[in-house]
Amino acid sequence: MLVGLSGSVPSLCAAATGIYLTGYGTQEQGMGGATIAVGQSAMAAANNPAGMAFVGERLDTGLGVLLPNSTTEANGRDFSIKQSPVPFVEFGYSHVVNDAINVGISSWASGGGTKYGSPFGGIPGNSATESQGVFVHFAPTVTYRIAERHALAFSFVGSVATFRLDGIEAQSGQANRGRDWEPGYGVKLGWLSQVTDQISFGAFYASKVRYSKFGKYSGILPNGGDLDEPEHWGVGVAFRPTERTLLAFDYLRYNYSNTKGFGNRLNFSEPLGSADGSGFGLRDVNVFRLGGAYKLNDRWAARAGAEFGQSPISSDNTAFTFLMPVTPDKTFTLGISYQLKNNSDISFAYAYSPTKRIQGTGASTGVNPETRLHYFAMSYSARF
Repeated sequence: MLVGLSGSVPSLCAAATGIYLTGYGTQEQGMGGATIAVGQSAMAAANNPAGMAFVGERLDTGLGVLLPNSTTEANGRDFSIKQSPVPFVEFGYSHVVNDAINVGISSWASGGGTKYGSPFGGIPGNSATESQGVFVHFAPTVTYRIAERHALAFSFVGSVATFRLDGIEAQSGQANRGRDWEPGYGVKLGWLSQVTDQISFGAFYASKVRYSKFGKYSGILPNGGDLDEPEHWGVGVAFRPTERTLLAFDYLRYNYSNTKGFGNRLNFSEPLGSADGSGFGLRDVNVFRLGGAYKLNDRWAARAGAEFGQSPISSDNTAFTFLMPVTPDKTFTLGISYQLKNNSDISFAYAYSPTKRIQGTGASTGVNPETRLHYFAMSYSARF
């Protein structure tokens, strides 16, 4: 699966969350990712791992396809990323050990990149510019329920990452380095409480996912090849005004500035690869998600949601983010599920991030990226 992902993710990945999708799991994505305070599937460890305590015995498998449209203007000339579908494979399994303990595993991917098909900026001496960072996660999870309505959870997040960057020979003074692979690890903690039959609260914390340094890129990525994923956390509330209706609201914080590779800002005074050398320059972002679900009848359920935040790219830092132009700051979603006769269901979701353009300022004047995203997902869920 890793080889397949690395070969087929030629373009950028996400929206206001930077390198992450608007939630994980098709049902969750249909609600704009607003699921911190409600467990919906065995993909819970990718969102709030405590949600797995309330989903029972189940298996969830899903496939999403991202269709990006991105162009960066550099000194009056447009450079467009080659268009092709970007696949995202998901998997989750939850097992009830006893009345208090659940165990399970969730797997999901994040990342970003570009493929221009020509040297970006038309700089002499460069080959066709292409970048790619793919992070595939596997999170074994254990949950513990307290007095039936409350749960705590722990996930160990194991990860495998691949990185490639071509087409900046003139700027870096180095030939193309080829693909590099490194393992990583992190942890997630979660809490979810069903205070009443109508109201629940949840929260989670995800540490950095720390990777071994990408040795092939020690002279390009900051701090000798550093590309850790950022820590992030969130809180949420869910409300069920009727048996058929679910409403949810989440707040999330992504701390990109605490990483070197993703967080270091444009810095012409330090050489590439140094501790303070230029990285992708993503800033910390605050994200708000709201979503709703309505059970139409015994078979059908409909969902809708939205995500609002800041663009991870600031106007004075666009000069290096042509390698990862994650400009959108909002996403709108729709979803639907159909329950089959064999205690299983199929779900579909669609997400749209409108075009967002960032006008470069300061040292980034003249470099103006813009991106629009469509995302389609489907999944199959079986309850045992």
